[in-house]
Amino acid sequence: MAATPSVSEKYASLRRVALYRPALTGSIVAASLFVMLLEGVGLSFLFPILDAAQAGQSLPLQANGVTGRFLSVYVAAGLPLTLEFLLVGLACVMVIRFTASFAVKWLAAKLTQTYERDLKDRAYELAMGASVAYYDDKGSDDIMNTILTQTRYAGRVIGRIIQFFQQAILCLVYIGIALTIAPVLAVGAAVALGGVTAIIRYGIEPGYAVGDRVATANEQLQETTQAGTQGIRDVKLFGMRDGLLAEFRSTLDRYTSTSVAVRRNQVAIGSLYRLSVSLLLFGLVYVAISLRALSIAELGVFLFAMLRLAPRLSSLSSTIYAIEGELPHLVRTHQFIGRLEAQQEPTDGQSVPDSIEEIAFENVSFAYEDEPVLADFSMAVDRGEFVGIVGKSGGGKSTVVSLLTRLYTPDSGEVLANGTPISAYALEEWREAVAMVRQDPHIFNDTLRYNLTAGRDITEETLYEVAEKALILEFLDDLPQGLDTVLGDDGVKLSGGQRQRVALARALLADAEVLVLDEATSDLDSNLEQQIHRTVETLDGDQTVIAIAHRLSTVSNADRIYTVEDGQVTERGSHAELLNDNGTYAELYAMQGTAAAQSSSG
Repeated sequence: MAATPSVSEKYASLRRVALYRPALTGSIVAASLFVMLLEGVGLSFLFPILDAAQAGQSLPLQANGVTGRFLSVYVAAGLPLTLEFLLVGLACVMVIRFTASFAVKWLAAKLTQTYERDLKDRAYELAMGASVAYYDDKGSDDIMNTILTQTRYAGRVIGRIIQFFQQAILCLVYIGIALTIAPVLAVGAAVALGGVTAIIRYGIEPGYAVGDRVATANEQLQETTQAGTQGIRDVKLFGMRDGLLAEFRSTLDRYTSTSVAVRRNQVAIGSLYRLSVSLLLFGLVYVAISLRALSIAELGVFLFAMLRLAPRLSSLSSTIYAIEGELPHLVRTHQFIGRLEAQQEPTDGQSVPDSIEEIAFENVSFAYEDEPVLADFSMAVDRGEFVGIVGKSGGGKSTVVSLLTRLYTPDSGEVLANGTPISAYALEEWREAVAMVRQDPHIFNDTLRYNLTAGRDITEETLYEVAEKALILEFLDDLPQGLDTVLGDDGVKLSGGQRQRVALARALLADAEVLVLDEATSDLDSNLEQQIHRTVETLDGDQTVIAIAHRLSTVSNADRIYTVEDGQVTERGSHAELLNDNGTYAELYAMQGTAAAQSSSG
C-alpha cells in the first residue's frame, strides 16, 4: 500500500493541475463566468415579464425595485416595454447562453482529455528512459497500471476542478440575486446551509480516504490480472487456477465495494443537500408570506433562485467529494512521475569512436541489493577477437554483459573502451555500437519483419542475407504470411530456438562494433547451435564477439576464454590451454562430455 501523502503533496498535485495550460483553463473559467452571468440576466427578465403579464401588454415607464432598474436599461436601448419584446429579449439571452455553454463544455472536455493524454505521454516517455534497476525493483505491473489506469482517473481531476468553478460561480450568481431581493432571508438561508454542510462533512467519510482505497484496490487488481494472464502456462501446469481466481475475486470485491462507497457517499451528499434546501424553502416561504415584505414577482423570483441554487449547491458538494476521491490517483501519478524523473539514464556524453580497439574491465565490483555479484573483476578484449565467458550458474557472467551494455553501472572500478570509461560516451551511441542477444529475448507482438529490423530501414536483400545466416529461412516458409506474419505476444507463435534466431538476426542487422551473445543459442539443438556459431566465427574480422556460454563446445574456437567463479576471473586462456590446466574449465568440460555421451548412448 502506498504511503499516505502529506498535505503539501496533495496541494502540490492540485497546483500542478491548476497551472496546466493556464490560458485555456482561464478562458474556460472566464467563459463559464459569462454563461453564469447570462443566467442571472435571464432571471432578471422574469421581473418585468411577470409584472407585464399582470399589468397588461406594456409596463409603465416608472417602476420600483428590480423591475425599475431593469426597465431603465431597456428604455436606454430604445426598446418597447411590451411583453412580446421582453420575451424576445429573454429568448436572445437564452440562445447566447446555451451556445456559450456548449463551447465551455466542449473546451472543458478537450482540456480534460488533453491533460490525461499528456500525463500518459510523460509517464511513458519517462518509463522508456528509466534505468533497468528501477524495473527490477518495481516490476512492470506498477508501471503499466500507472500509465494505463491511474492517469485516466488523474486526468478527471482537472475536469472536476472546472466543474467546481462553474458550479461555484453559478451559486454566487443565485446568491447575489437572492441578496438583492431579500438580504435577510438570503443570509438566514446561507447560515442554515452552512450548518448542513458542516454536518455532512463531519458525518460522511472523507473522499480522499475512500478514493485511496479505490486506488490501492485497482493496483492490486492489475497485479493479480497480469500474474494470471502472463503466466498462464504455469498456472495451468501447476494447478494454480483456483487460487488465482479466488485472489482475483477477493481483490475485485474490494475494488467494487470501495468504488460503490465513493458513489454512495456522493449520492448521499446530494440527497441530503436537496432535502435540506427543500425544507429550508418551506420555511422561507412561510417567513416571506408572514412578513409580507416581497411582491409576488419578487417572491417568485426569489424562490426560483433558491430552487435553482439547491441543485447547484448539491452538485458543488458532490464535485468537491469527487475531487477528493480522485485526488489519490493524481497524487500517485505525480509521485510515479517524480520517481521516474529521478531514475532517468544519462543521455549526454561524448561521441563513441568509429573504431572500438579495446574493451577492458578494470577491478569492477557490482552488487544486486547488497548481494555481491562481481568483485574486482578484470578482463580485456581487443578488436576483432572472439572471447568466451564460462562458469557455473550464478557466477556473474550475465552481469558482465549487462555492465558492458550499460544496463547497470559498476559500484566500483571502470569499464573502458579505448581507454575511456564507457559512462563518458553518449548512451544511445554506445548501445548502437554494442548489439546484444539475450538468452530469453523479447519478441514484439508485431510482424517478423519488424522484429528483425527493429523499425530500421533495411533492404530486402540484406534482410534475407542475414535471415539465412541466422537460419531463419529454415522456418520462414512455415509462417502463413512469411516476413509479414504477426508473431503474437512475446513471440508465442515461435519456438524457443526460433525466438533466439530472430534475436540473433536482429543483432546482426544492427551491424554493431561489438556483438554480445548471452547464452544466445541455449534453446537450439547441438547441430543448429554449431551452425550458428560457425556463422558468428565467420563474421567480419573487425567485429568483436563476446559470448557467454553454457555449452563449452560453442566457445572452443574462441581466441580467449575466461572462467568466472563467484564474481571473479579464475582462469583465462584458449580452449586447449584451459584443458591442460585441469581447473574448473576442464572439470566443466569433462562433465558436459560425460553427459553428452550418456545422452547419445541412451
